[in-house]
Amino acid sequence: MATKVAGPRRKRKSQKKARAAKEQEVLPEQVPKAPRTYHAEIFFVIIMVVYFINFVMGKSANYKIAQFMETEMKDVMLENFSQTVDSAGESLIVESPFEYAMYGSGRKHCRRMTVFATLPERQNLMKVLQNFMQPTEPDIIEISIEMTPEAFQGFVFAICPAKLSKIIKARKHDLNAFSKKLAGTSWGLSQSLSIMCDKPEVANQLLKRDIKDFLNNNGEYLQLLHFSDFYLKPDESPYNQDTPAERLTKAVDNRQHMLYMRFQLYIGQADCPDLKELAKTAVNFIDAVANIQLSPADKKEAERKREQFTANITRESPKEKERKAMERKFELAKKEKERYEAMPEGDPARVRWERQQEKKRLKKKQPNMKRMR
Repeated sequence: MATKVAGPRRKRKSQKKARAAKEQEVLPEQVPKAPRTYHAEIFFVIIMVVYFINFVMGKSANYKIAQFMETEMKDVMLENFSQTVDSAGESLIVESPFEYAMYGSGRKHCRRMTVFATLPERQNLMKVLQNFMQPTEPDIIEISIEMTPEAFQGFVFAICPAKLSKIIKARKHDLNAFSKKLAGTSWGLSQSLSIMCDKPEVANQLLKRDIKDFLNNNGEYLQLLHFSDFYLKPDESPYNQDTPAERLTKAVDNRQHMLYMRFQLYIGQADCPDLKELAKTAVNFIDAVANIQLSPADKKEAERKREQFTANITRESPKEKERKAMERKFELAKKEKERYEAMPEGDPARVRWERQQEKKRLKKKQPNMKRMR
């Protein structure tokens, strides 16, 4: 009898426990939710605000620097060129938040003159953070003067820092092909400067006392002074699918008579050279180059060297010839296949062509007996 009584008691106890557990059970909708945080959103908004503020301040700082350059050079441009503004009447052209340009045209011996300033990317927050612990990047001023062909006789001439002369000579095709490296001290220049030219008499005519004083006083800012009647500028764009040889061939076809100057400095700073004097010197080079006279023998030699250089560039290498022959062969085979496959199935010409193709395929599969021997 004891066993029969104990069974119902246990059952009642288990039912009580189940009811108690059910009463204590908390439904998911009754669980209090933790307050939602917006840390990621707040961080993202802060980054965007900082980026926008840096963009506005950096762009404004670069524009003020460019305006200082414009103020210094504008009078020289107006005095020497008939056209110095764009269609909107602006003499300072904003190419990007860190690139600015000034243009001049309408002068004897010169088609156009471009002053191009590349400043540090102060508007780019990532660049600012990368260079935070480094010295401020210098400003770059490039002056390009495209001369008329009749005002520029056949010579190449360059002045650059002696420590960069090997690199520059290797990169510039005209200097590498025609010029020789000479010591700047032979013409009264600083020991830190090197001359590269194909005719020493050009240096004698070009390096007058005022030019030598300018170069010696501003030699630390000079990166390159490059005058050439065979100025080549290959298209190095990453979107250009041409081979290096094809790019150089196109550059030879589009060669220019160019005076190019590149200076590295800090515009508006206390140690910045006089930008007005820099612009005046660049303009004076136009007449100085136009006044250089070469002897008939030197002119003839210059023409011969340039014709030889052009012939070497345009001449195809054996590999290039083989590649083009393979391309022509492939194109002919493709056209032939398309022509015969367009014929009806039972056409005698198509049947003969298919048999020829089958014979060629079987012949390729046969082992080469010469190699086996």
